[in-house]
Amino acid sequence: MVAYNFEKILFDIHVSAKNNSEYISERVPSYDILWEKICTKYGHISRNSFEDLIIAKVHDEDEFSKWCDFEQRIADSLGLPVEGTTLGAFPSYGSKVVVEKNKYEWGGMQKALILEKSFVGNYFMLYGVDSTYFMDESEKYTKFYSQTHAFTFSPVNSYKAPFLKLEELVRKEFPGIRIIPGLLIRFFTVNKCGNSVYSLLFNEGFTERIRTIGDLRYGFSDWEV
Repeated sequence: MVAYNFEKILFDIHVSAKNNSEYISERVPSYDILWEKICTKYGHISRNSFEDLIIAKVHDEDEFSKWCDFEQRIADSLGLPVEGTTLGAFPSYGSKVVVEKNKYEWGGMQKALILEKSFVGNYFMLYGVDSTYFMDESEKYTKFYSQTHAFTFSPVNSYKAPFLKLEELVRKEFPGIRIIPGLLIRFFTVNKCGNSVYSLLFNEGFTERIRTIGDLRYGFSDWEV
């Protein structure tokens, strides 16, 4: 039976993130025992270097264009529309691949693959999101309300083919990259504010308790001891 050492995973993440230790302590509170052990042992460095990293990756036009070019290659390879979701305040690139979208008089339904590539280290998240949105046209300006119904953390059902193809493209583009499995994200969510490994590496998502589909351990082969 293959073993997985969560502390080893956190240590590996911390080593690649050692230039933003103050940011770590903000995002993942000290009462998380494993994280506290690692942060205590390996010290703290100024958060400014972390902010400089975001500026270098997102606000530098030449650097950011590399990700935009990759998004275009994704769209061409999958034959599906790709929307950029990168925000200049978080430590990751982001893209949404629209797998299926149905519009109705009241709004619509959508299936999309979410890809996030961390700046903190050579890590990525890939998962499907099933959602609906509603339009309220009763006032002068149309209002949109959305609801997420499920996250899919492995290549199953209608996500299977595009999920596997997108994963292949990511691994080819970023040699040695490792996926953060869905179970790791849920295991290290430490409070209702979303402070977690996910918020450290990517952004402030996953604060909702939503149904999960597929194998939460998918990608654990990247982390075999």
